[in-house]
Amino acid sequence: MDAKMAAYMEKKSSVPSPEVRHEKGNNFDQDINLPITIIVGGNHLMEDTTLKLTQGRKYGLVGRNGIGKTCLIDAISRQEIEGFPEDIHSLQVEQEVEGDDICVLQHILACDVEREALLKELEELTNAEEEEPAKKKGKGKGKKGQKESGSTERLAEISERLETICANDAPTKAIEILTGIGFS
Repeated sequence: MDAKMAAYMEKKSSVPSPEVRHEKGNNFDQDINLPITIIVGGNHLMEDTTLKLTQGRKYGLVGRNGIGKTCLIDAISRQEIEGFPEDIHSLQVEQEVEGDDICVLQHILACDVEREALLKELEELTNAEEEEPAKKKGKGKGKKGQKESGSTERLAEISERLETICANDAPTKAIEILTGIGFS
């Protein structure tokens, strides 16, 4: 691996993986207007620049290679911009990814790691309950009865959390986002 590729891979490893964070707040309550300077490898990509973001607007960064678009997004994702609100939910998606057979929608939904983990656990608990022979259910109040009670409680907790984070709405929201950026 050459030096440029090694430097790129090192930088890439410092950028957080895309994930939905349900507890990050409800976007920002006021416009953002911050002075920023971004220097990479001694090169001033942005100097004495003002970052202005207006509440309720969507932004896309367009420009030639090497002017600092990714560096700006990286700095926001890593919370390196002084004064930038910490409760803002930002999602960074890799510019280039290895191809696979998973559709774009599934990649977007997989970013919600909490939702994915809860759905997986719900499926595992449901499958475990279905595998229990009907005649064994309800017999005795020993450890098995406590286990069944615990799994029932956990199923209720999972269902409640999935409802709180609007897990059923995620595919629809993801489709709206993808449609909005040009996917059919």
